[in-house]
Amino acid sequence: EFDPSVKESAAWALGYIAKHNANLAHQVVEARAVDSLILCLQEPEISLKRASAQTLSYICQHTEQLAQPVAENGLETITFYLSYNDVQLKRNICLLLSNITKHSIDLADQVMNKLNPQKLLSCLKDNDKIVKKNAAICICEIVNKSVNNASVMVNNGAAAIIVEFITNVKGDPRLYGILSLGFISAFKDDLAQAVIKAKAIAQLKDALQNEPHQHIKAAACYALGHIGRHSAQH
Repeated sequence: EFDPSVKESAAWALGYIAKHNANLAHQVVEARAVDSLILCLQEPEISLKRASAQTLSYICQHTEQLAQPVAENGLETITFYLSYNDVQLKRNICLLLSNITKHSIDLADQVMNKLNPQKLLSCLKDNDKIVKKNAAICICEIVNKSVNNASVMVNNGAAAIIVEFITNVKGDPRLYGILSLGFISAFKDDLAQAVIKAKAIAQLKDALQNEPHQHIKAAACYALGHIGRHSAQH
């Protein structure tokens, strides 16, 4: 059995290879590293957990084909650590989940099948800014993929939590919350109505008036357009 510090160094080494491009990440996967990294994520040493989660994220970021084996074999373990009491690990786990989810509806569905939505949404209230931002990115990827995923998140209180989030943050983290509200509202009128009831309009107006960044203003316009397009009542 290797010393945990040796495992940690090996995990980082694999990450530094995998992060550059899909071809290098594919070679890491072909070397059967995914299962070992998932096992390392379950080891007691927190630094080894962090390294393993980051390396899995590097692998998943490139393509659906690379993210698939991580999703198939590791989602139950990965989602467990969303509520773990370590800031850096939560940052890595939220980003890892978003790097899995972003590629396809199928991968987003696999994540949702293992995910407790309340755990992910609670990360938007975390004290750490990067945890909040990475969670917002992940939620944005989830609700963008299908009406079912958007509905599940809304049924777990996502609309009100996201509105609270965009009320309390500025800059790029706010962007992902605003886009999430737009994606949710786009699918059907009752989801848009849930966003309205969560008092999103006032915060989207604030973004239009007070955000200095044009891309965030544009996202607010996008969200308002999708909220209002369903009917005159909206």
